Amino acid sequence: MNSAVQSLKLTTIAHHINPEDLDILSSYVRKVVFRADTLLYRAGNPAEALYIIFHGRAELTHVDDNGNRVVASRLSNGDFFGERALLDGAESAFTAMCLDDTTFYVLELSQYRKLRNSNPRVAAKLLGLLSDKMRQRLMSPGISNASCPKIVTFFSAKDGVGKSFLAANFAAVAAKNCKAKVSLVELDLQFGNI
Repeated sequence: MNSAVQSLKLTTIAHHINPEDLDILSSYVRKVVFRADTLLYRAGNPAEALYIIFHGRAELTHVDDNGNRVVASRLSNGDFFGERALLDGAESAFTAMCLDDTTFYVLELSQYRKLRNSNPRVAAKLLGLLSDKMRQRLMSPGISNASCPKIVTFFSAKDGVGKSFLAANFAAVAAKNCKAKVSLVELDLQFGNI
């Protein structure tokens, strides 16, 4: 068993994905170490990767309606963030920074697409977990309508990976937490489920 699998077993992702699927996922991530105070990405920039913390700490922040910096989450060993990169590739609602020297396993969007095409079952399990995490983050105190998504797209080249499930649940959570109008459009005219 490779070191990435052993390390991923210590993360919250391992609680939701069986060992065989974790082994598959491990071949798509890469290990990266960042120094303390490294800015990983800024709110408003396109999300490009899922970050899984192996060792260290990171912080997610955003600016509230009054222009104040608000800490949304302090994350440590086993936690993950950057789920928007894989869910919709939209702009990040948060700024992410390392608090300590931090070791991550990073799943870049390009690698996720390869995983999705070759192992749609594993990709669907991962998407379910990521949509739950995104819902929790949207319900964080201080998240305003301004930081709620405007357009979110769920796409896959394969059927049966859970696009309709994710889209419907995401729309329900966005409507509840963003206090804004939400429209859900199914564009699969031949096999649409909604």
